[in-house]
Amino acid sequence: TSCALVLAPASQATSTPTQIETAEHAAIGYLQSQQEAAGAFNGFGDEWVPTALAAAGVAPASVRTTKTAPDARTSYRSRWGNSATWPSRSETSASTFEKAALAAYASGIDPARVSASQNLIARVLGYFDPGTPGYYGEPGYLNATIFAVLALADAKTTKGVTRVPAGLLE
Repeated sequence: TSCALVLAPASQATSTPTQIETAEHAAIGYLQSQQEAAGAFNGFGDEWVPTALAAAGVAPASVRTTKTAPDARTSYRSRWGNSATWPSRSETSASTFEKAALAAYASGIDPARVSASQNLIARVLGYFDPGTPGYYGEPGYLNATIFAVLALADAKTTKGVTRVPAGLLE
């Protein structure tokens, strides 16, 4: 039976561009239906919503429940920018700041300048562990390191200057 699995023909299942576009629109419609009046998407890993929207070509700044309600971008900037209330003590980890930085990029927010008191890039860099070079956050927790590299790899100022020393990415 293992030979049959190895020699089985490649899957012929494909989706047409129309089917892909239809599924994408349905997914975005679902996300938009889950948005709260204040602009957030609480309840199912909402820090990934801006990334999903941006990947589908939808600007988080254009997503709101009504014409006068806060948009998703404004909601996230407001939440992440208040260092007195975000993150909560239970959320404080390297990946908390890394995921927020990635979502900030997707939202069109400079993660180093979310607010006067919140620099997500600096917060991520604060988790670099010189005792275990190459790790961000808890040693051996590979996800935090992967998210850190994704968040930091292309961190540049508005003038295009790299914000992160190459040694911290190597």
